[in-house]
Amino acid sequence: MSRKERSELFALVTPVARLEQVSEDLVVLETADLTSSGGSLHGCWEALCPLLRSLKPQALGVGLPEKANALLRRRSCHLSQSRLQTGMRGAFGKPQGTVARVHIGQVIMSIRTKLQNKEHVIEALHRAKFKFPGRQKIHISKKWGFTKFNADEFENMVAEKQLIPDGCGVKYIPNRGPLDKWRALHS
Repeated sequence: MSRKERSELFALVTPVARLEQVSEDLVVLETADLTSSGGSLHGCWEALCPLLRSLKPQALGVGLPEKANALLRRRSCHLSQSRLQTGMRGAFGKPQGTVARVHIGQVIMSIRTKLQNKEHVIEALHRAKFKFPGRQKIHISKKWGFTKFNADEFENMVAEKQLIPDGCGVKYIPNRGPLDKWRALHS
């Protein structure tokens, strides 16, 4: 199955669930928080991968607002050395990683899946909660996949040709506009 076929499958054909991990605290997530070794953002995938390996055609999306984290890095200065520190010089710091300021109620991670695999994704998100500081909740969204449309309205809008597939999402076609475009779409 190609990437385009898979996106159309998620966009229009299959009933899709969207599960979200939502923060309940005002926290700052660092890349070092996501894995015990302090390496990279892929630490949260360590919790997700064992359960999601069998769900190969599933699409995953992680949304984290990032900002460069400038830290003061000091050299060990002995009494006999007269070197300058290479940390903060004026307003210029050295970027040491990325951070994400997460507000209360902000979505940390969003996963779309078929309805039959919903329990596996809930368990994977439950395990991924332990990789983040603070408290999180797992929400089952009313939206269809990664779109902004509710699931109960989605199928009616597709039948009326108000939604057309566009990558991993859909594009909304309003009823107003040039008449020739409307005729070409509905012919």
